[in-house]
Amino acid sequence: MSHAGDGSAEAGPLAGMRLDEAVHTHHDEIIGDLPENDIIQATFMDVRETLSVQVHPNEEQAQRLDGDHEKSESWYILHAEPGATLIAGSLTDDVDRCLADFGWK
Repeated sequence: MSHAGDGSAEAGPLAGMRLDEAVHTHHDEIIGDLPENDIIQATFMDVRETLSVQVHPNEEQAQRLDGDHEKSESWYILHAEPGATLIAGSLTDDVDRCLADFGWK
């Protein structure tokens, strides 16, 4: 679903609808069987600089530390310039080494 400047779909069966309207009226088709009160976060970013490293606790850690649930993420990259890079799923806590391995430092 491409979006117009106001955040609404430009074409297709949801043309003219904002994302929140589309999710509300077509919940099961877009979200699936996730309950209405669960949280979905949608973020649109125009990134031209390096983003920070994001680290989230697993389910056991989130329960123990905050009485909360782990944060699952899915990213859709709509466009990337040639040479753009993305690190995903690193299992190290040595951030400097991780970045150096990818030629970022």
